[in-house]
Amino acid sequence: LSPQGYQCESELFKLELSWRTFSKAYRMQDGFLIFDTQKQYYWFPDSALKEGSVAEVEQLLKQVLPHYRS
Repeated sequence: LSPQGYQCESELFKLELSWRTFSKAYRMQDGFLIFDTQKQYYWFPDSALKEGSVAEVEQLLKQVLPHYRS
């Protein structure tokens, strides 16, 4: 996650989405559910953090999304 958007990468694919694609996010016990405008969601587990902290992710989501709930 970055101020520019959501990026996800695996051996099979790479996904990059602008924050304009998303409408809301929820803080769960061990990660974040991030919903796009089509009501699909993306799971971002706390264990996926390569740098930074959960608090920094939470602050970013509050800044870039119109609806955030912890």
